[in-house]
Formats: sequence, C-alpha cells, structure tokens
Amino acid sequence: MANKQTKFTWRSSITFLYLAFCLGFPLGLLVLTIGPAAWMASYAQKTNMSLSLESTLGKVIILLFLIFTILIALWLTKVVGRIRSKGFRFLIFALPFAALVASLFIFSFKPQVMVANTQGIQEAQIKGVGKVQFILGSYPDRTHLDQLKYEGYTAVISLLHEMVVPAEPVLIEEEKENAEQAGIKIIRIPMLPWISGNEEAVQKIKDLAVNGKGKYYVHCYLGRDRVNVFKTIVKSQAAEALEANASLVKTRSLDDLTQFERGPIIKLVEGVYLTPYPTEEEMFGYLLNGTYKMVICILDPNDPADKTRIQEEMKIFDDYGVNLKNIPITKTNKKQVQMLVDSIKKMEKPLVIHGYRVNNELATALKEQLSK
Repeated sequence: MANKQTKFTWRSSITFLYLAFCLGFPLGLLVLTIGPAAWMASYAQKTNMSLSLESTLGKVIILLFLIFTILIALWLTKVVGRIRSKGFRFLIFALPFAALVASLFIFSFKPQVMVANTQGIQEAQIKGVGKVQFILGSYPDRTHLDQLKYEGYTAVISLLHEMVVPAEPVLIEEEKENAEQAGIKIIRIPMLPWISGNEEAVQKIKDLAVNGKGKYYVHCYLGRDRVNVFKTIVKSQAAEALEANASLVKTRSLDDLTQFERGPIIKLVEGVYLTPYPTEEEMFGYLLNGTYKMVICILDPNDPADKTRIQEEMKIFDDYGVNLKNIPITKTNKKQVQMLVDSIKKMEKPLVIHGYRVNNELATALKEQLSK
C-alpha cells in the first residue's frame, strides 16, 4: 500500500510540474499583455503613480499569478488522477501543451503581433531639464523608424532587455537592423519591469533628462510599464533640478531686469508685468520658478505661428505645474483691454502678461485701466 502511494505521488508530481509549466507561459503572457499587469500599468500612467508603489503592485500581481497557476495545475492534477477516460485525460495534457506551443511561437518568432494599439509618435510627451524632449510609445517597426528619422528625432531610446526571453532578444536584433537601414541612432537603456531595481538604467535616464539635447522616441515592448517608469524618473529629475536651483532662481525677479531678448519688461502695477515672448532660458529662469501665480499669454490661436507657440508653452507650463491662460488680444481696443483687465483683477498676483513683442499702446491702455 505504501509503495502504491509513493508511486502515485511521484506520478502526480510529474503531472503537476508538466501542467504548471504548460499553463504558466501562456497565462503569464495574458496577464502581462492584456490582463491585470497591463491594467495596472495603464492606471499608473494616468495617475502618475510612484515608482515604489507601481513596483510593489507589479510584484503582487506576479505573486498572485504564480499562486493562481499553481492552484489550477493542482486541480487539473487531481482531475487526471480521478478520471478513467483516456480521451479526456489526453485533452487535459494536450490543450495546455498546445497553448504553450502557440504562445512560445508568437513570443519567439512573431513578437510584433503583441505590440497592440500603438498610438503613434505623439502617444505621450514629456520634457526633461533644458532642451530635451521625450516621446513615449511602444516598439517601433521599420516604417515607424523611417518616420522618426524623417521628422528629425535625435535618437530612439530602447528599454528592451535581453533577459525578457524569448521575445525581446528577437526585437532588439530586429530594431538594430531596421535602425541602421533607417539611419537613426539607437540608445539602449535595458530595464527589467518590477523584478529589478534597474539602478544603472535609472542613473542613465537621469543623466539624459538633465544633459540630453533634442527629441527622443522612448519605447519598451508594449509602451506601458517601463515607459511609465521612464516618464516618472524624468519628471522627478526635472522637479529635483528645479528645487535644487530654487534658492538661486527665486532671487531672479523681473524687477531686476529691464528687458527680455525680444523687448522691454514693463511693470504695469504692483505685481503685474507685461513682457515679450520669453526665450526658453528666460521662461525657465523667471516664469517657471514658482514666483508667479499666473502667466497670461495674449497670442492669437488663429495665427498658425502663434498657435504653435501657445501649444508648446501649454505643455511646458503643465509639466511644471504653473498656471497659464490664453486671452488673445488681436487688436488694442477698449473692449479687449477691458476684458483682459477684468480677468487680471480676479487673479492672484504676482502675474505676467506676454505677447510676442511688447505693444506700447497696449501697455499704456492696461496701465490706465489697472491703476483705476
């Protein structure tokens, strides 16, 4: 009796390991690509979740997935031990194996099919410190790389890792060949999602966020978890750089200047300034340092050149958490001046108003109305 029990346990163990292996890979693929891990990564992107919390939740999801796989494999092992139908037992062994083979084939030889719902180059954007911009997305194919080259991107930053087998080694080699043919540079910063601290990668991202120049396309596999980590690091680095220079920057006031590069700075009344459109250095040095409660842009969104400036400015101010409002002034008349003055009087001070060039007629009219 004891020998029969031992023999049964040994066979059950082999069956359990077989089923756990066959089920683990396809179920894991579903969890990571369209299941809980994908949902969590999407939620983390929308809510700006901290890296530590995202990493913890990722590990919890992996743990729950392992527990679920073990429980399913144990249940099927018991079913196999109880049933006598050879056909049914064959199905229990064959179907998980078929799922394993199919998922391995896709992940090994056709990993591109998993790049679902790529939203294109403008999927998400973030600015680093200074003159660097990152556009985040999923794995780019050859056509996408050609488009990036055509649009003047500085380089492509790949977060793919050789240890995410079998798919990512295949994608890394394919991207290397495609990039050479497209004539665009690839910067490799390999990251492992959730499992590793990725210390070396984090440091490289921080350096690039501070010292990089130009526009970069950043991608992992599906454009979810690792690009979100990249985004969080860049935002954090930008905030740290701003805070580190706060004592220096906050001493820089418009009261200490007479003009920007494009024209004079006019103090209309206490706490209200009229300036020309700032250069990037002037914007970061004076308008984004936390001194001003509001910046009013009076450029005209119906003018193509002004519209581009407004859109760029909106993105920058949103990243730095500074309020920016567009109140177009297309011509200096009493009605438009009065509307602007009424808005200014309701806003917190100090604030800055800017057009592209300083309009002396507008400055005089605003001074008169604000002084009343």
